[in-house]
Amino acid sequence: MPEQFGNRKSLALQVRLSILVLAFFFTTGSSSFWSLDQVESYIKKKLRFNPDTLRIISKPIDAQGVSHLASIPEIQTIKKLVLHGVDPGIQGIQALGNSKHLSNLRHLSIEKSGVTDKALKELVGSPLFKQLETLVLYRNNISDQGANILLAKLSESQLNELNLSFNKITDQGAHALTQAPFLLKSLDTLVMTGNPLGQSGKDACAKFNFKINFRKLKENGELNNLESHLMGDLGLEALLETQFLTDLTELNLKKNNLSSQSARLLAQSSSIRNIKIINLSHNQINDQGVQALAESENFSGLKRLLLDYNMIGDEGARALAGSKAFPNLEKLSLEENQIGPRGADALYRSPHLRNLKYPIFGFH
Repeated sequence: MPEQFGNRKSLALQVRLSILVLAFFFTTGSSSFWSLDQVESYIKKKLRFNPDTLRIISKPIDAQGVSHLASIPEIQTIKKLVLHGVDPGIQGIQALGNSKHLSNLRHLSIEKSGVTDKALKELVGSPLFKQLETLVLYRNNISDQGANILLAKLSESQLNELNLSFNKITDQGAHALTQAPFLLKSLDTLVMTGNPLGQSGKDACAKFNFKINFRKLKENGELNNLESHLMGDLGLEALLETQFLTDLTELNLKKNNLSSQSARLLAQSSSIRNIKIINLSHNQINDQGVQALAESENFSGLKRLLLDYNMIGDEGARALAGSKAFPNLEKLSLEENQIGPRGADALYRSPHLRNLKYPIFGFH
């Protein structure tokens, strides 16, 4: 009997709680947004603590609220605005883009807020877009159409960082963005993570970011030393596409996970013709890769070729021994490869390697 009474009491309590929850739901509504006064009060309070940065995270603010935000004079001090989990709609985006109070804004993040291609079109066509240096549109509803809308206006902007992660951009949009030459000159960061990209789109984004890194290294005078950048064949392909190598006389590609595919790409590239020293040590280049180097017409000025710690055997050694591709070669290093007596003998007897000033290393 006491147990039954306890169960009834517990059930009654649950019913009462359910009634209170339902009453709250119907009173406030599941989609209730702040009033304009609430929005303004919240913003002014935030700005008193930090006048440079305004972060609004998961607050019940709709398009009218965002529009009201754009009209508040106090926001003129803001340099960084983050809207996360709000509902700006096209109306709110329009208001932000045309606000006369956001002349100091340089960083705009609109995250997880349902931004569509149409809303993006309003933003990129606004005066605000032209002054932004960072634009983050993380986890919205931007598609390939939005990527092309951006592309049409990016040349008019000052953006150096663009984050489009977790949207709906496919390979088509990724290729459109990453193949725009002016973006490589202006952007420092492009983030496309979490989009429904195939391998082609992923490779395009990866190559674009490699190119950005190579551009920075070139600007700092450090492009000649790429040791341990772990770029792989895709990174080397990106490097050769930039045409940044034409002014270099030395190139260190040691420890970069390069296969024979990279050796073939190098051999076919006319941008390396001025290079005097190439270090390809500690990679994964085999006989086929060395064969491609030996058949190239782009190494006539090369003086030092370092191929230590690769996967070169007798066939590769014989290809080098019989090659006329290196008429000015002074040093050939082949330490710790797989060259046996036949390969060593071919190198020793080669009529094309008589001008070496340093001995060939690497025979065990």
